[in-house]
Amino acid sequence: MLALTGMCALLGASAASASALNVEVVNDSGQPPQSVYLTLHGGSSNDGQLPEETPKALSEIHNSTFSLGSFSGRMYVSYGGPYNEHEDGLEAATRYDKIELTTPGVADVTAVDFFAIPFDLEALDGSGGPVGGPLIYRCYTSTILSKLRELAPSAEVKNGEQFLRFRAPKNAWSSYPSMEPYVKSMAGQTIEVEDIYANAEHPPAVNIKYSGTFEPDGSITLTGTFTERSGAHAEEHGEALHIEGSTLPEAAYTGNGPYTVGGNPATVGENNKYSVIYRDIVAGFELGYWGGNYGNNTKNWLGKPDFAAARSAMEPYATYNEYASIINEYSDAYGAAFNELGPTPVTVPLEAATATLRVTIDPDQGPTACTGIPPASRSTTQGAGSVTGQVVAAGPGKVAIVSKAVELDKRGRALIKLRCVGGPCTGNLTLGQRVIGKRGSTPRRRGRALVSRGKTGHGQRKQKQTRTVALGSARFSISPGKTQSVLVTLTRNARRIVSAAGQRGLVAQATVIIWTGPHTAVAARGSLTLRPYTPPRRRRARRR
Repeated sequence: MLALTGMCALLGASAASASALNVEVVNDSGQPPQSVYLTLHGGSSNDGQLPEETPKALSEIHNSTFSLGSFSGRMYVSYGGPYNEHEDGLEAATRYDKIELTTPGVADVTAVDFFAIPFDLEALDGSGGPVGGPLIYRCYTSTILSKLRELAPSAEVKNGEQFLRFRAPKNAWSSYPSMEPYVKSMAGQTIEVEDIYANAEHPPAVNIKYSGTFEPDGSITLTGTFTERSGAHAEEHGEALHIEGSTLPEAAYTGNGPYTVGGNPATVGENNKYSVIYRDIVAGFELGYWGGNYGNNTKNWLGKPDFAAARSAMEPYATYNEYASIINEYSDAYGAAFNELGPTPVTVPLEAATATLRVTIDPDQGPTACTGIPPASRSTTQGAGSVTGQVVAAGPGKVAIVSKAVELDKRGRALIKLRCVGGPCTGNLTLGQRVIGKRGSTPRRRGRALVSRGKTGHGQRKQKQTRTVALGSARFSISPGKTQSVLVTLTRNARRIVSAAGQRGLVAQATVIIWTGPHTAVAARGSLTLRPYTPPRRRRARRR
């Protein structure tokens, strides 16, 4: 686990070798391109189209695409007019949002400050294939707003009746349920922080092992040791880290509060080994890990299902950042300051293999029958259906693939129904196409794989070489006895293959894996047919 900005430091160290990255903006917002403005902060495009902090309408960008060389900063997207990075962003009269990117490095969508505009991000190689998985909004503004308004209505910012943004707890923490009862509920419990500090600018990497016990008011003092991972030096006793309990309820939302190291004031922004300890403590409250299902040692909960899924029982007070839980239910955006400590991927790679970053500006409504990925105890359902898919036992839950034939939606996504039987089902659905033949061969269309027809010297057919080409995947969480529709975004190549297959469809292999504690297991396998999107026919007006 890299410490805080340690990742950025590593990325920045190799920035000089960055090759040009194309940034393609797909405007699905419903706003005309002349009303959608782009602004770069942190550098300029290397093709001269977007000088730093010089807003341009999307209609002014050739093919809605510009290129970046070495870059570390943000791209702002605003509606109806440019956004000035120097004005008060929380009170700005312009609706805007942002994407964070570093080349070479990673890109992400962040709602840590506020939510305003949904985006999808895809990293593509030179042939248009995916590099890593995409980041998407499974549901758009209307769905997310309806949930956030129930949670903290005073956090919404409007211009008259026009929605501008919904402030996150980081900037409106008093609008959200207090974390004070959660902090005080930890009184008398001992916690352990076992993590790694690694920063390219401040080597060497060290193992951290600290522990402390919460006092009745939530205050805590931790002591422990640091050990170089190289083994070059012996274990070193570190200084005591102290946090006042009165600061933790707010810090659990903001990720940044005061603490002391050896009696001296310190901040998480110092990005040292003590920052890692403090980060893990506040993230444990933010993500609902402390006092939850995985115990009170960070090595046991890093990367495990978070928020409500991390809790062993419901409490009458907030036990995690409920704003971030909603954002993560419906998107892959950062909803909390340290979201990366949870199980959800929140970045796409901008590495040497990445030729294009595709940014899709989503609309405010839809998509039809969209579903979130809620924690097991907050699962939503999408009706019922007959269970026809093969079911394989896996831990406490079993999964059945209900859908047998699926038509893609307008954006090339497949809505597939799964049913959970037994215990809770949390995992991943993957679609693939089995191809028989040598690697690099082009599969036949209409869902049929290549078959080797040659014979061996004894009249036997050559052994068929089978591989599976990934078409797309999606995570899910389903309550026992429920049926839920899971939205799978297909790769560009997969959409082309399905389109070429026509209405006969492409036969795809669906594999469902569920998480059972620290392990994973195959829960279901089955075949289903994918058909391309068919636009609705327009009715002809009757002649009078």
